[in-house]
Amino acid sequence: MRAESVKRVADLFFRYEEGERDFRGAKLSQANLIGVDLQGADLSGADLTGATLLGADLRGVKLVRADLTRAVLAQADIRGADLRGARLSGIDLRKATYDGATRFPAGFSPIDGGLMPQSGFMRRVRASDATGVLRGVDSNRRAGSK
Repeated sequence: MRAESVKRVADLFFRYEEGERDFRGAKLSQANLIGVDLQGADLSGADLTGATLLGADLRGVKLVRADLTRAVLAQADIRGADLRGARLSGIDLRKATYDGATRFPAGFSPIDGGLMPQSGFMRRVRASDATGVLRGVDSNRRAGSK
């Protein structure tokens, strides 16, 4: 079976469980993939427009040139994923987790997209992103002092 023939979620799940990871060009528009584990899969060029991948484990997934227009990846784990050249118009990435190995399309800002860096992963924060975060904090007080 060719990767392009993946048009049903059941086929994707079955083939993934059987060890297949090449799903390039899959047609999964509007698919319900909530909480799915697709670690290491190659979904390059896939049509995932409007798909729901809420809380999905997408670590190391290749989504190069995939169409993720209006897809929901909120709370997904995309650490190490490759999204270069992907279409992200209207995508929901709120609270998705990324790291230094995650690759985004040129010009895409993870901060503006609402993503969260992996715990311990350092990132630059613009002053506008931190507005109000430290309100009521006494910066002269030392940690542990009362």
